Amino acid sequence: MQDGLRPTPSQLSQSYPPSKRLPPSHTPVNRPTSPTHSSSSSGALTHSATRHGRLNDWFTTAMPRAHIKQDGESMFSVSGMDVTHDTVHLETITDEVSPSTPSLHQKGKGNLKGLNGDLVKHYGKKKALKVLEGQMAIEDGNLYGMSLIRAMYSTVWLEWWIAIIMKSCTAALQVTYPLITHQLIDQLTRAHAYHNDPANNPPPKSVVYSFGLAFALFAMVQASSLFSYQALQRGSVIGFMMRAALIDLIGSKSIKLSSTARVEMSSGKMMTMVSADASFLNFSAPMALDLVVQPVQIVLIAIFGVIFRDAVNASSFGVVFSYALSAAALFSSLVSLYAQVEMEMNNAERIIRYTSLPAEPPATLSSDPKIWPSHGSVKFKVLSLRYSSDAPWILKKLNFSVGPGEKVGVIGRTGEGKSSLVGAIMRTVGDEGINGQVEIDGVDIKNIGIDTLRNGVGLIPQESFLFEGTVRENMDPKGHNIDAHLKSLLSLIHSNPIMPSSQSVREKFRLDAPVSDGGNNFSGGEKQLLALMRALARNTKILLLDEATSSVDGETDALIQRIIQNHLKGVTLISIAHRLHTLAYYDRILVLDGGRVTEVDFTLLFRSIWQR
Repeated sequence: MQDGLRPTPSQLSQSYPPSKRLPPSHTPVNRPTSPTHSSSSSGALTHSATRHGRLNDWFTTAMPRAHIKQDGESMFSVSGMDVTHDTVHLETITDEVSPSTPSLHQKGKGNLKGLNGDLVKHYGKKKALKVLEGQMAIEDGNLYGMSLIRAMYSTVWLEWWIAIIMKSCTAALQVTYPLITHQLIDQLTRAHAYHNDPANNPPPKSVVYSFGLAFALFAMVQASSLFSYQALQRGSVIGFMMRAALIDLIGSKSIKLSSTARVEMSSGKMMTMVSADASFLNFSAPMALDLVVQPVQIVLIAIFGVIFRDAVNASSFGVVFSYALSAAALFSSLVSLYAQVEMEMNNAERIIRYTSLPAEPPATLSSDPKIWPSHGSVKFKVLSLRYSSDAPWILKKLNFSVGPGEKVGVIGRTGEGKSSLVGAIMRTVGDEGINGQVEIDGVDIKNIGIDTLRNGVGLIPQESFLFEGTVRENMDPKGHNIDAHLKSLLSLIHSNPIMPSSQSVREKFRLDAPVSDGGNNFSGGEKQLLALMRALARNTKILLLDEATSSVDGETDALIQRIIQNHLKGVTLISIAHRLHTLAYYDRILVLDGGRVTEVDFTLLFRSIWQR
């Protein structure tokens, strides 16, 4: 039988004839069950299982039973054929009954025929009849209700009643401690009157009585707060228990593991435990806080009582005393407000830092040429770069040039300054961190507006970013190209002989195809292809590739290299790469080591080796 599938009644009837399905001796029959059902279901219903196992049992047994009953089988005969739980032996309930036996789920007391005597003796006639009718199930000698409400109650009954008791205690204390407050105020009033006029006023009760009332009031206020938080916490625990039961059910149904693997701690169960523990701490923190700040109200009462014992009458003292009872809540809110202010100050610190950063160079300058660059030559003159005034130099006095239309590959180990070279060209580092010059078509890029520079130089990073919208908007954000030109660029993907495009690829690379935020509906290779199409649509004279193909598959890499060879002629290309075969058809290769150019040579020898 396939793992995870319940057999139909007809299949069970064929597998277990009536003579074997209900043996006269009522001895449980060992039936073959799937490992998944055996481990997950029986484990959830044993005493050693989690308390939400009974709720899972309702989902995993009651719902399939109801489904089978709709197929025309009686609940009585179907219960006798249940193979979901390998430890549930309902054959001990009844004598031999054929599948055609009518259902015994009827009203009245005449339905006890066929009940097993031992079952009635052990559980009673009422429960035995419920087992017979499918309303209850037997697991390791224990009875479990098949009702969802009963399963929920069996799962959370302890926490439910604890929460009710805690809430009741909170209500009782909130009603009672004002009476104690009244007694304490009367005692203080009598003491105040007797202190002012001993001759005309009766003496108050003893000081021990006053301290007893004060201590009782303190204990009641503290207990009320603790009970209130306990009730809130228990309510949250009930929710977590129900959520854990559903998560456990979903995990056991969706992930088909072996019986041995189900015993181990799964990642989903671990996440649930972590979430529950974190929430428990979240609700326990206010309780611990109140234990510290609640005595403040008693201290305030004592201070005001001593300072104003001769100047405050009973009514005024009662008003002050009533407000003093809420002092703990005030102090609790001050702590939370302090934490919130601390968090907001972090945000303010970031804002101040960003506002104090030096501004970028002007976007455009009046001296910017209208068409630039026109040739695509790049020259580095004693270029050094670092990211801050106290940081070490990443690039150290580079001197080399790239001719118009030349393709140069830059290689080197990690941390040698390859990506920093791209940053120097695009001016992503402040001018204070750059010494030397970078000239494009004989113009120092420091004398060019930052937008003019970045519009004239194309860049494909290692992970390209796509905007939410359409493929057309991502290829040509400013709308400078007509649709015919954009379609001709997309045809480079559709008609390539290296990677014949499937129907899904054709659907994605349409001008009106949707692009989600960040290009989440595109794979990594498809993002890089679309970024390359964007660079081709811009028709720049200089294109920088910063490990653009390092995270794509071999077929996509081959397609990108083919497009570069055939459709970027006349474009100056500087490519940073770790895959050396991608540079086989470049004009020169430049090696960076320690921030310096150590080798520059043509790729003819390398290309001949690669072609062998």
